[in-house]
Amino acid sequence: MPSARLRFHLAPDRLSVVDGAWWPCSRDAAAELPALVAAVDQRLGRTTLRVGVHRDAWRHIPDRFPARGRQVRVGWFLSTDPRVITLT
Repeated sequence: MPSARLRFHLAPDRLSVVDGAWWPCSRDAAAELPALVAAVDQRLGRTTLRVGVHRDAWRHIPDRFPARGRQVRVGWFLSTDPRVITLT
């Protein structure tokens, strides 16, 4: 599996919001999101528990997927910017 293509802008306070960019290889959420979560968790030293995506921007959106000892829940929305993904 290729590594996720990411770039972060870290706030001075690591507990605040992190802004970043990600370039997925496809619009298949089931295929792309696990690698994104693994890369974010590793690079930021955090544990992602939930991902939010715009429903119309992705195909094959899973309800959840496995990640290092847990299940990450996936929610979808129609009222957000289709280019924005949230990880909590």
